[in-house]
Amino acid sequence: MNTMNSKVFHPSREHILGGFVMFLICLLFTGYKVAWFFWVPLVPLVFILWTLWVRTTVSDKAITTRYLFRAGKTMQWEDFRALRFNRAGRAYAVDNQENSIWLPGVTFNSLIDLHKVSGGRIPDPVSPARAATDDKVQVVNKEGYAVLMDKDEYKEYEKQRRREAGVDAPDAAAPDADAQNTSAPERDNTSS
Repeated sequence: MNTMNSKVFHPSREHILGGFVMFLICLLFTGYKVAWFFWVPLVPLVFILWTLWVRTTVSDKAITTRYLFRAGKTMQWEDFRALRFNRAGRAYAVDNQENSIWLPGVTFNSLIDLHKVSGGRIPDPVSPARAATDDKVQVVNKEGYAVLMDKDEYKEYEKQRRREAGVDAPDAAAPDADAQNTSAPERDNTSS
């Protein structure tokens, strides 16, 4: 596997902190009756081990997964059909026969990196949407609804809003700066 054209996706390392907190809570629980609950602190330790072990590797040749309690799977790009997310946010690679494999560590936020590493085989819906909103202005009305407008639409919107409010255009309302300076009498600071 070429390391230049591959990327490894892990579950968030913040899970380790959560597993450590769970371990401390389980120790308190185990202290109640050690003979019955000696196994409870093992659950967060397995969770930490899972966080460190599972991964998805995406390269220019295939998608490879590694799981904790079962054998990893590989899907070649020739067999790849789509990337799907379930309601819980888990990512699945689907092949031409509608078989799917779970991709640990891959989230919706990984789509930009997946697009780059896969050579465009996995589409990136995030970057075009961001680029489309770069030259837009967000306008929030009285009811709290936000609308994106380009600069020309915003100018027309602002003119219409000022007309309805009975406010002059900003050009006519602001007096000329030179006229303000000449209207004030000059003081003579010399004393006799």
